[in-house]
Order: sequence, then structure tokens, then C-alpha cells
Amino acid sequence: MDDAVATQDTVTQLIAAIRQVVREVGGTASVAADRLSSGSAAGFTLPGNP
Repeated sequence: MDDAVATQDTVTQLIAAIRQVVREVGGTASVAADRLSSGSAAGFTLPGNP
């Protein structure tokens, strides 16, 4: 169980980092929308839980 919690924490941190890059770096929102959200349930461009 400890490994599952650590893995989820890592995933959550990665998603938060991707969202921060999308917010702060110009032109990345369209790239994120094209590359990350196709078939992904994470919704990298939207705030909230993955």
C-alpha cells in the first residue's frame, strides 16, 4: 500500500507541475490541449483532481 500512495503522490506532483508550466509559459496551452488531453482523463489544463 505504501508504494501505491507514493506513486499517486508523484503523479499528483507531476500533474501540478505540468499545469504550472501551462499557466506560466506562453504558447503552451494549445500544445498541452493537443498533446496531453487527447485520450487522457487527467485534464492537464483544468484545475482540480486528476
